Amino acid sequence: MGERSLVRDGEIELVLASRKAFQRTMSTQLVAAVEAHSGRSVFAFLSDNHIDPDVAVESLCFIPGPTPARTLTARAITTAPIPRRRNCLSLSL
Repeated sequence: MGERSLVRDGEIELVLASRKAFQRTMSTQLVAAVEAHSGRSVFAFLSDNHIDPDVAVESLCFIPGPTPARTLTARAITTAPIPRRRNCLSLSL
């Protein structure tokens, strides 16, 4: 609700800056949680936001490996190995 009020008042850059700061602060914990639940190692984490429509995207790329596909319970998101390519998981919030 607070962010929406700021956007209505034209404070879009403030909202985006605050979201980016939060994502930077939480990235280590997010990567650790995804690695713990997926059994895979993450080599890259990307995060961005969009205001209209209000969308946040978190993308994590896994080190390639023979690990079988697993399901993450966060929103029933499944990652499956892609032969000779890196696997990436994207969450849209």
